[in-house]
Amino acid sequence: MIQLNDQQLDFLEQEIQSRGITHPDLAASLLDHFACGIEASMAEGMGFHEAYHRVYMQVSPNGLEEIDHSLSIMIIHHKYSAMKKFVFLLGFLSAFLFVIGFTFKNLHFPTAHIQIIAGSMAFSFAFLPAYFWIKYMADKEAGKKKHILSYVFNLALVMLLSLAIPMKQFEVPGAGELFVTCQLLLAFVLFPKVFLGWYRKFDVRPGSPA
Repeated sequence: MIQLNDQQLDFLEQEIQSRGITHPDLAASLLDHFACGIEASMAEGMGFHEAYHRVYMQVSPNGLEEIDHSLSIMIIHHKYSAMKKFVFLLGFLSAFLFVIGFTFKNLHFPTAHIQIIAGSMAFSFAFLPAYFWIKYMADKEAGKKKHILSYVFNLALVMLLSLAIPMKQFEVPGAGELFVTCQLLLAFVLFPKVFLGWYRKFDVRPGSPA
């Protein structure tokens, strides 16, 4: 059985490091996998560089960066999995309490106002900040982080809108103006930004970089 020499192993290690592999365990596994594959190909009569190219295309036809990125996404998913479940459960319960409160208000139940206020406060000051913090941290670790002001603006806008709805329902002074302002920001700032992002994401032509 042919075995790679130290110079060839050093070449493989440098190649793996130069292609954006950020996880040490993944780099070590790739080095071992490449070495075994190259040794098997060289046993068939191939030269080292020809065998390396063959194994590289078998292992990562789209580049090693794709493997590293997939591993990063999987690590992030596991890291934030339990936290996401708790945050989204909190969001569901607060939204459910909010909607049920309006239903009870239409039925003239005495606890309706308490439910609306409790649901609105929990959604605005517990769920939304936790959701945007998790999104910011996940985007940061995945290398897709936007400017922090983008997250702050989106958080503030959704918080104001979620507070403006019950304020308007209870006829709090200034609630109407706040509600209209939020609607205008949604229509002329947030919605164009979101839909432009979706358009850019899906308008990827064959052969063009994603």
